[in-house]
This record gives sequence, structure tokens and C-alpha cells, in this order.
Amino acid sequence: DEGAVGGGLAFDESGMLLVGISDRGKGRNSGSLAQSKESLLGSIIRIDVNKGETYEVPKDNPLINAGNALGEIYAYGFKNPRTLVRGEVSNKLWASDSGRDAFEEINDLEPGGNFGWDSYEGTMCLLMRFQCQNARYISPHFSYPHKTGRTILLGPEYEGKKLSLSKGSLLFADGDTGKIFSLDVASKKAALVLDSDARISSLEADSDGEILVADYKSGKIFRLQSAAAEKKSQ
Repeated sequence: DEGAVGGGLAFDESGMLLVGISDRGKGRNSGSLAQSKESLLGSIIRIDVNKGETYEVPKDNPLINAGNALGEIYAYGFKNPRTLVRGEVSNKLWASDSGRDAFEEINDLEPGGNFGWDSYEGTMCLLMRFQCQNARYISPHFSYPHKTGRTILLGPEYEGKKLSLSKGSLLFADGDTGKIFSLDVASKKAALVLDSDARISSLEADSDGEILVADYKSGKIFRLQSAAAEKKSQ
């Protein structure tokens, strides 16, 4: 789709590539294309990049036989799905979504699911009240308001030993504020891990499951560890 902005990339457990596609980005009127299954705008697509000249649409995609829907679509109703993560502990597919005016989101992806934009942002309905009551959208697994931050970035589910976090806690950061959080997937409660002045562009795991942080302000990559572990190593 012309004018679309690329977002996150991730491979699922069957080796299919998931790609996040924005609804054209800030300042451009997307209409309600994110709610249309006939447009790739505002969607996450799932494709097989090992077949065909460019790619093939997997035969088990959720909307492949759904009328006029584009077969590539795995889920839709997104503003800007900036990061995608396959949880190594939960085996879930996670997608962040950066809102326009009010909320940042973490979404637990469901095949064929409608995640609300531009009818919902976070849990805030942008329609008339009666339309909200009749709507069938998947709510975010977790969201936070723009007073907390405006650029959500997902990291891995934690599998290391240097941080005092439960195994499987989902790491995420806000690129604007430099804050890093952990999300308890079961309780849906987040806790602050680090408040920094970094301009975070990525959170990744090393071979030991520890968290690497890319800071494009300093041009450096840091590894997180607890203060107790740091003191012990000195």
C-alpha cells in the first residue's frame, strides 16, 4: 500500500515472517483503512519468504478464505505496530502499537483478530457510545497513557539470571523517556526496571537470556544487571 510505514518483524514458530504495517503514519488521514480487511494498512501480515519469487501466502493464514479479505493479513486494527516479539517462554506473539493521541499498547496477537484502531485507542473508544457497546475488538493486554511515554518498544521475555525478574516477564521500554519496564504476563502488572536518560532504540536478549539495550544517543549497547549483581562482581 502506497505511503505505508514498516514496523516490527518477527518469525513465528513455523518460520513464517510477520510484518507490522502502519496506517500511513502521523499527519496523514488513513480513513478507516486499519479496519478494512481489503487493505494491508494498519495490519500485521504473515508471509512465507522461502517460497515464490517474493513470498507466498501461507495456506493456514486466518483470513485466506474470508471473502474479499487479503490473505496476507494475520491481524488488523493497528496504528503503528512498531515491534513484534515471539515469546520464548509463553510462546505468544506480542505486538506493540503506538497510539496517536493517548495510549501505547502491548497486544497478545490472535489470528484474524481486530485490535480496534481507529475505533479504539488503548481502551478509549473513539466512536459513539452505542457503537462501542456493540463493537467486538480485542483489548490491549496492557496499555499506558502518553503522560508516561509515547514510543513503546518491546523486548524479549526474560530468561536470564542477572535481574530480579520472574522467568517469562516481558521487557518493554519507552524510547522517549528512557524507562525500561517488566510486565508480568499473567497479572498484567508492570514494574519499573530502570529509569535512564538513554534514547532506547532496541531491547534484545544475549545468548544467556540477559538484556541488551541499544542507545542511539550515545551509540552504545549496554547490558542490564541488578545493583546487587554489579556490587558482587566488583
